[in-house]
Amino acid sequence: MIISKILPARMLEIKFSKAIKKGFVDNVELWPFDSLPGINFAENEAWVAKLLSKNGQSYYFTGLRIVWKTGQYTRYLEFEKVSSVHWISNSTQEKLCLKNSQYDYLVLEMVDGEKICLNGLDQAVFPLLNFFNWLLIQKRSDI
Repeated sequence: MIISKILPARMLEIKFSKAIKKGFVDNVELWPFDSLPGINFAENEAWVAKLLSKNGQSYYFTGLRIVWKTGQYTRYLEFEKVSSVHWISNSTQEKLCLKNSQYDYLVLEMVDGEKICLNGLDQAVFPLLNFFNWLLIQKRSDI
């Protein structure tokens, strides 16, 4: 099996830019100029994209993590700590029941068992789902 050597930042850019060019996604800005103040970056880390959800939540993406504010707190989701990703739910029956009303809902399960739900992603949910599935394949190939 051939495993990609593309960096996560580049793959995220590819997934989002394809969806933007095809006209599927209009709530993502690539290489955003505005960002969250006070964020310390790792070496060679930079903003890749900003996603504005339907509920007004801004999610900022780097090649290593997602960063967002909830009230006065800053939340971080490091890609390397994601163990699985689910569109809507991990239950097939629940997916069937909710696919029209909750289609833009992504559930990320972390290695420590925590579940992080990102909702209101609109059509950006699909390139993100593809990105996380790609990322998990890359992780498994490194084992």
